[in-house]
Amino acid sequence: LEQANMFLLPLDENRQWYRYHQLFAEFLRTGADPAELRRQHLRASTWCEENGLEEEAIRQAAAAREHASTVRLFRAFAENVLSRGELSKLRGWLDELPDELVRAHGDLACYKAWTLYLGGRTAQAQPYAQLARQLERDDDPPKRRGMLAAIHAYIALSWGDPRDAVVNARHALEWLGASASFFRVYAHSLLGQAQALVGERVEAVATLGKGVELGQQLDNPFMTVDATGPLIQMMTAQGKLREARAMCQNAIRRYVDAKGSPAPV
Repeated sequence: LEQANMFLLPLDENRQWYRYHQLFAEFLRTGADPAELRRQHLRASTWCEENGLEEEAIRQAAAAREHASTVRLFRAFAENVLSRGELSKLRGWLDELPDELVRAHGDLACYKAWTLYLGGRTAQAQPYAQLARQLERDDDPPKRRGMLAAIHAYIALSWGDPRDAVVNARHALEWLGASASFFRVYAHSLLGQAQALVGERVEAVATLGKGVELGQQLDNPFMTVDATGPLIQMMTAQGKLREARAMCQNAIRRYVDAKGSPAPV
């Protein structure tokens, strides 16, 4: 097709990715059967999922208006994205999903509330947080219940009562058990920070230390650093400056981007 100059434009230097010329693509779409377009989006979503293109798989499923597949893919890929610290990507996915779809699923509503809270958009976050609570079910999978409890712990820690954060974080750890979930490490970090605020400083150091160890074990750099930060602050307050400095230097060396520069987190 390329050699015949068939309306293709290359997208990389390795001759692996192409797209049709925009005018030709518009011509192909003109008058196309909606059912056929939907079928092609689903085929594209399946292919992208099988080849590790998580973002495009979700986008193609959403374009096909295949809500069940869209939700399944979001749930399958969300924690991998979070473990890499790509919060902006997760936020982008949520913004692209139809709002009625987000509001129909408690975990999606909870993710939405969490990302809005993290962005400081408290007023917008609260309705989603309340909705997520209302949609919780006793028969939800344990991993999902653990995720919800961890996010509720974050909300309580940041905007409410740290004692509630302790309760929610403990519930999260109970539900997540020995899983490799991103939120298991997060729950340790939240629990340790909440324990420090309610005066349980010895327990807080132990909890945060376990969070750091578990995060390294599960290759979850984002949450490992999230637990490392407050642990270093507590060690500094205790006068353990040499140990705190060593932990800082180790984290800076360890968590780098593809170019070897310190990762933003």
